[in-house]
Amino acid sequence: MRDFRDAKAMAQTMRTTLSAMGFKITVGQSLELIAKAFGVVDWNTLSAAIRPETAAAHERLFCSFCGKSPNEVRSFCEGSCSRQRHASQSCVFICDECVALCAQVNADTIGSTESARSP
Repeated sequence: MRDFRDAKAMAQTMRTTLSAMGFKITVGQSLELIAKAFGVVDWNTLSAAIRPETAAAHERLFCSFCGKSPNEVRSFCEGSCSRQRHASQSCVFICDECVALCAQVNADTIGSTESARSP
């Protein structure tokens, strides 16, 4: 978990999943459940326990292709580069939107190549 927004996203996913199963819970209840899952008393304790410097690092992340931040997209794929300075740092990120665009470009390219080969 990088910062409190990740915990909130987990709570939203839990709420949506439970709702689909017929269990209606409030936003506050889902936040409290996430806090319990992390072994703390309540949401306030969890959000205070998440280190602020982690949030600052999260803000420096952006898609290497379109430049969007993690707050602007649904998910990020994290890659590494051959010239990494620190083993724990990644230097390449791609968002779900760019992955979808790349998949579409590949599908179009492969489709046009196969059409050209067909007699």
